[in-house]
Amino acid sequence: MTILTFEDFSPHIDSSFAVDLGECRMGLTLTEAEKQPVHPYPGMAREPFSLTFCSDTQTVLPQQIYTLSHPSMGDVEIFLVPIGRDPAGVRYQAVYN
Repeated sequence: MTILTFEDFSPHIDSSFAVDLGECRMGLTLTEAEKQPVHPYPGMAREPFSLTFCSDTQTVLPQQIYTLSHPSMGDVEIFLVPIGRDPAGVRYQAVYN
């Protein structure tokens, strides 16, 4: 299992990811990657960070794990949570602890 880090995503801010929805795909743009406060503990696998994506549609996806495809990163599984809607689309967040 690959452990994803802030450094994996930060170069891809403002780039597009495709969400595999089975019968169709939806576009998401990574709009923000933010490091979170570090509270070290034994066995810590990575420093915490969060990601914010914006969809290109007003359709709200339920929170769950989705497979996102990116030209450079390939396929990654991410637990997305809808956090708001604006005129451009729906915003989603993923938090890595």
